[in-house]
Amino acid sequence: MESLKNNTELTEQQREFRDRARSVGCWAGSNASTEVQKQKILEIFYELSGTGDVKEAISRIEKDKSIEGIEFTKRALIFGIEHSSYERELISRLLSAAYDIFEGGEILDGFQLLLYRLPDLILDVPTAPQILAKFISRALYDEILPPGFHKDAIVDNEHAKESLSLSYATTSNPIEKRRLQHVWGPGDLTSVEQLKEAVDALLKEYFENPNPVEAASSVKELNAPSFASQIVKQALRTALEKNTDDSRKNVIDLFNSWRKINLMSNVHFERGFANISGQLEDLKLDVPNAPQMFAQLVSQAIEHKLIPSSFGK
Repeated sequence: MESLKNNTELTEQQREFRDRARSVGCWAGSNASTEVQKQKILEIFYELSGTGDVKEAISRIEKDKSIEGIEFTKRALIFGIEHSSYERELISRLLSAAYDIFEGGEILDGFQLLLYRLPDLILDVPTAPQILAKFISRALYDEILPPGFHKDAIVDNEHAKESLSLSYATTSNPIEKRRLQHVWGPGDLTSVEQLKEAVDALLKEYFENPNPVEAASSVKELNAPSFASQIVKQALRTALEKNTDDSRKNVIDLFNSWRKINLMSNVHFERGFANISGQLEDLKLDVPNAPQMFAQLVSQAIEHKLIPSSFGK
């Protein structure tokens, strides 16, 4: 593709891209400030993966003025590359929603930075150039990258050239272009409602007929590991809404069984408990003693080493 220039013949705009990227800390390498920012950003992504709530993620970004657009974009793209279609669709929507938060060039520079980083990324994810090509195509469709990105982006490695060429082929084909809204295919966010319905169904069945083995089988069939903390949260909510000693015992038994077979980790349990903790005020409207019952569940979960003893402190 003639419009892809190598690093020896940079236009004025390309040199501007390069200089802006190199002026950012994340280009030069990791430092204490960047590491703290990285952890904040990743926490937002993991929370988003569990809830599917883009608006809440945007709210957190808006409140934290320390998050820089180029670092956010870089981390978002890497997170998407390392995960599945479900997370990639969420990341695409998040980037689109975050466009108005950051200065115009920051998301653009974040994409350019990933083109520079492809030689490193393929060591862990060999398909990184193809995945980034889809992110670029979707970003062009969502109009968060300028129409001339394929022409103006700096190409300093073969993987970047491949990524831009693949994206150009997709966005310049009228038939393919119509499919960009669903570039991540059948595993994208369009299935999130079905996932929630499936979780509700399996939990309803479990609390009516407690069988941890069958419940574990149903969770495995969902094939949605990023949804794990959401499943924990919904199980806790169901137990609290039922408001019986049996329901609270059954939910702890369920969590223990999932941990024993490594279906879920302590991180998933902690996030699930933390999520439901933030909803107790709403739960109190229907279940006035929800905070007290939740405190009992926390104590039992700590006793069974499902969550750390420091939880909530």
